[in-house]
Amino acid sequence: MMNENYYLQKIENIVSENLRSKLTLCHFKKDEYIVKQGQELKCLYLLVKGRVRVCKTTANGNTLLCNFTSALSVIGEVEFFLNREINCDVICNQDCILYTIDLLKDFQLVKEDPLLMNFLATSMADKLYKSNYNASLSNNYPVINRLAAYLISCNQAGIIQENFMTVSKMIGCSYRQLQRVLQQLCQKQYLLKHENGSYQIINESALKQLGQEIYQL
Repeated sequence: MMNENYYLQKIENIVSENLRSKLTLCHFKKDEYIVKQGQELKCLYLLVKGRVRVCKTTANGNTLLCNFTSALSVIGEVEFFLNREINCDVICNQDCILYTIDLLKDFQLVKEDPLLMNFLATSMADKLYKSNYNASLSNNYPVINRLAAYLISCNQAGIIQENFMTVSKMIGCSYRQLQRVLQQLCQKQYLLKHENGSYQIINESALKQLGQEIYQL
């Protein structure tokens, strides 16, 4: 495990020194929720290692995949500026390391930090650009492309262990359709299915080519 100084170096250009002393380093496990839709935002989160997925639950109970976010990025900036409840679930796609900033204690320090405020604004603009791209493009692609992009984003060392019933809902297809596409990818020798239900990526370049334009990171 790398020491905290390594992660502090990652954020020294986006958080001023007087605020860095207020940060708390936190570890989250794969599939753990960082924030949940509808909650009050109590912290800002700076993702310094790992990747998360952002999902939205609609009024009819469907959960849709919005995008993926990788380090270095921030979670909660929209809600911070708008003073609203959390808009989406943010879930770890792999083990993640984040810094938290307690907004109940340090809200004013955040507002007065020019480095962090600039990073928050840039982060919002970047996410808006990618969100518009994903909304207009990704759902127009066949399931095989959407699934390939998801598998590339969620694998750990080439191994994929997911609840595929949940995955089918997130990428907008039926579970039966998703299973057919998984079988196709195995037949093409892009994936190898193991007896425990997990999959192994055996042709990463081909899988990336299928999903290269979906869910911009």
